[in-house]
Amino acid sequence: MEEQEAKTKSRQELYERRAGEDNYPDELRSAFEMFSQVGEFEPGELVRWKPGMRNRRRPAYGTPAVVVLKLAEAVAPDLAEPASAYFAEPLDLVLGLLDEEGDFITFYFDSRRFERWESVVEATGR
Repeated sequence: MEEQEAKTKSRQELYERRAGEDNYPDELRSAFEMFSQVGEFEPGELVRWKPGMRNRRRPAYGTPAVVVLKLAEAVAPDLAEPASAYFAEPLDLVLGLLDEEGDFITFYFDSRRFERWESVVEATGR
């Protein structure tokens, strides 16, 4: 338990240091603008995390996931803790990826955190 408390304290200290930087307000506004840009995705399209929008371990940054389904109505995770970053997050995108064993697995995500993978590859060459 002490290890977890130390990790939490360390993360809080890092956040406070970052939030105190002079450019933090501008970066915060920029992140909000990017988050607010909603993409329309179709099954079979490849997507990836927008920069700075990853809030889950998978998929890895810079790697594609395939759109399995775009829900007409978002679902919210069943979390009782309002302090959680996932509390009431609207999950409207089902993505598939290959896990470490090569099995196709699916997860639910907030589509506002993703962008088309092909358009990024075309623009950057990677």
